[in-house]
Amino acid sequence: MPLHPLGAPSAILPLSAYKKMSVMSFIRIRLIVVGLVVALLAMGSWAQGQPPQVIRVPEDIFSIQKAIDMIAKGGTILLAPGIWEENLVIGKSLTLRGEGKEPKEVRIVGVKKGHPVIRIESEGEIEVQLENLTAAEAKGNDRAVRAPQRICPAGLQALGKAKVLIKDVQVSKNRYGLVVLGSAQVSLSNSTVSNNGWHGLKVWGSAQVSLTNSQVSNNRLDGLAVWGSATVSLSHSTVSDNGLSGLAVGDSAQVSLSNSQVSNNRLGLYVRGSAKVTVRESEISGNKGNGIFLMWKAVAEIWENRIINNEGYGVAVYWMGCVDYYDDRFKFAGQVTGGGNTIPGPYEPAGNKGGALCPGWLDFLKKP
Repeated sequence: MPLHPLGAPSAILPLSAYKKMSVMSFIRIRLIVVGLVVALLAMGSWAQGQPPQVIRVPEDIFSIQKAIDMIAKGGTILLAPGIWEENLVIGKSLTLRGEGKEPKEVRIVGVKKGHPVIRIESEGEIEVQLENLTAAEAKGNDRAVRAPQRICPAGLQALGKAKVLIKDVQVSKNRYGLVVLGSAQVSLSNSTVSNNGWHGLKVWGSAQVSLTNSQVSNNRLDGLAVWGSATVSLSHSTVSDNGLSGLAVGDSAQVSLSNSQVSNNRLGLYVRGSAKVTVRESEISGNKGNGIFLMWKAVAEIWENRIINNEGYGVAVYWMGCVDYYDDRFKFAGQVTGGGNTIPGPYEPAGNKGGALCPGWLDFLKKP
């Protein structure tokens, strides 16, 4: 029997078998050609200035930043589970979404000292959505760039006119959690900002931040530090176990809390300058100092809250007899309104150990 060139014996097949094989081979070749044409057309559209609407990382492109650079405005980048060591810069509208079952499965870790893990910046209006991921371990303790951009080692930093929607995201183990500057707008829902080495959220300028069903906890200094003319709102959220204030509010900033909890911080709410806070239907409890403390020209509206179990006063202002070391330069000259609050004294159930209120003229806060 004659041998095949590769050494295997050859067989003489009937003509019909060769015809059948020829048809099958033709079909296979046609399918391969069609697939190649489709792929080449897709690649051609990218090359011809038609960026893709969806990019999968690493299936399509290995680098998240390259995907950001290439994606169409308003497009979506899908991240496979894993640890991604990159510092990202986003300057256009897009969605960055982790494809894990929970945020910790898609972890973006910083590598450049002094830079945020994710920086979102634009002088024009853009809308960026971050979903189902973790931004962690920004490197370094000092800012890479000071004024005017103030680029710092944060988990997330939003500047300029960026509008950022954050859903199911964890921000942890950075120098700062979130830093929001300029006129940027950031909305967090179902997210956690925790275990950062400085403030959980630092909000300056005319920035706007809202938190819904979110937690800010175990940060080394303030849970939220809000200054300038910034505006922050919290709804159904928790601020707890932070090293200094749950919320520190100054300058002419405004903060509102509704159906939220501020607990187990060194201080609950610390309000100074001409800042304004509105606290409704919330719980301020278990803080190591005062529940709410006001000084200078601060303004507070306090309605229908439970202010309990704080080591200091439930509510106090900077007033002689209400602080250990009084200096008339810091005397409270602002305004307090409210009512319907539960603020027990030290001998009542769940009482505030330092006292319910100081000075006594704040007693109206307990009236219906």
